Amino acid sequence: MGAVSGTLVAKLQAGALSPERGFQGRVQSFHGERPGNYSIAISPVVYTDRGIYHCQYMDGTFILEMKTYIFVPLPVSVAMGMSISLPCYGNIDKQANAVDLDILWKKGEKLVYHLYNNIITYGSGFENRASLSPELALLGNNSLTINQTLISDEGEYQCFFNTPRENGNPDSVSLTVTERTVPVSKPNVSVTGDEYPCTLLCTVERGTEATLSWYREGEEKPFISYPPRSAPHLYLPQAVERSGTYTCEAKNSVSNATSAPITVGSHCTDLHHRSRVGLVAVLVLVVVVGVGFAVWKCHRRANLHLPVPESVSDAVSEPRLSEPETLSEIQEKEQKSYDIMHGDSVMENTCMGAYLRCADPLLQPLSFTPGPHRPA
Repeated sequence: MGAVSGTLVAKLQAGALSPERGFQGRVQSFHGERPGNYSIAISPVVYTDRGIYHCQYMDGTFILEMKTYIFVPLPVSVAMGMSISLPCYGNIDKQANAVDLDILWKKGEKLVYHLYNNIITYGSGFENRASLSPELALLGNNSLTINQTLISDEGEYQCFFNTPRENGNPDSVSLTVTERTVPVSKPNVSVTGDEYPCTLLCTVERGTEATLSWYREGEEKPFISYPPRSAPHLYLPQAVERSGTYTCEAKNSVSNATSAPITVGSHCTDLHHRSRVGLVAVLVLVVVVGVGFAVWKCHRRANLHLPVPESVSDAVSEPRLSEPETLSEIQEKEQKSYDIMHGDSVMENTCMGAYLRCADPLLQPLSFTPGPHRPA
């Protein structure tokens, strides 16, 4: 065979590999590891890499020819536990019967499903979960249905049909399995605390990828929402800012539910009301203390302003006796003088001063008035 024309991929000379334009940085040689092995690896591949490749010596001597296929996976996605159909189409002989069908599905290099001569062979883990319709297959539809999908079902699938094998269209299918969306349960709401600050609490026992939102009565939009989360972490606490009726809504892509309404009074929300009550109590206490202090200070000042005579003789002149006194009369007069100083006086106090009145039946009435006011 002579030299083959086409696009040059790479040259191997003196043990050195030289990739050509369009293949730089993507071609690797194995000659250095195993002499005589002229294989190359191309990575990453692009769609235009498909075609027929020739391996030959520099003088044009033919060594090998190889045909390459580039498969472009068709991406499909399914929620875990749901069913999915992997598409595959091919040219089936119009004269074929069901017994003539030969359809093979693989995941990587592992068997998934094989229909041949009306006999089904399942790959491990796909027993009674994978199926296709022979009636549709005779019309060229070789799509495979997988029920009750699992996370382990993720990967790339390929479809082949006929003998010898032909690739279906699309070349391959890339399956992604996501967590199944679980419908939400009805939210439960409660109020924690019976005085300011109170907190509303919304909890949901079941659901995935759900958003929680609080609504006030009379308002169309929620005043707060929580990013999507899944149970058992579905709860939304919210401090109560004002009294009113509230509801909590749980919502995801497959369902939504609303709680029963809950009403919160001003005792939970009105900080100013509580402040006013507290302020009144403080003012009452201040007034009581102020009045008590004023009374105490008034009495103290009155006592400080009252003149205290150094002796009875300074306040009362010695009376003259018109006639000799008996012993009993003298004792009686001494007792009266003592009573003036200690007991029988009458003191009247006001906040402006005080005065002392005293009298002796044997003397002229006497009166004591306070001197100048002293500072308290």
